[in-house]
Amino acid sequence: MKKTKALQPQVARIAVPSLPAGMEGARFLLLSDLHMHGPAPVFDELLSFARAATPNCILCCGDVIDEGTRDVGVLRPFFAALRQVAPVVAVNGNNDAQPRLVAALRGVYAACGVTLLEDDERLFCVGGGAVRLVGMQDPAFYAKRL
Repeated sequence: MKKTKALQPQVARIAVPSLPAGMEGARFLLLSDLHMHGPAPVFDELLSFARAATPNCILCCGDVIDEGTRDVGVLRPFFAALRQVAPVVAVNGNNDAQPRLVAALRGVYAACGVTLLEDDERLFCVGGGAVRLVGMQDPAFYAKRL
């Protein structure tokens, strides 16, 4: 049995000079390249980290699934739990363009209250300030779907 590597999240403080004053101290949790196939211990660890980090927003930056993912429905509990921590905003990566799973992944996001930005933007407000979150579709996403 393959032993999974312990999750070692990285924490960074980033100074943003033009950040609206009301957003001082805002916390964003960035998740990328999860390549999820189904429930796994690392995702329980990730949820625990997310809860402890108390983010104002969680950003999923693509490649949530890949060619090894058979059924995105099994990911619903993870995204539902993540959405209980904070608002979740996602974009697609090239690996999310699995032809038989694209619509199902959108459905999981919608059912869990995850905002999917596909060449779109949303204003995100925190404590009297706001930032515009922009999600651009990876050009490889379209190429894989054709």
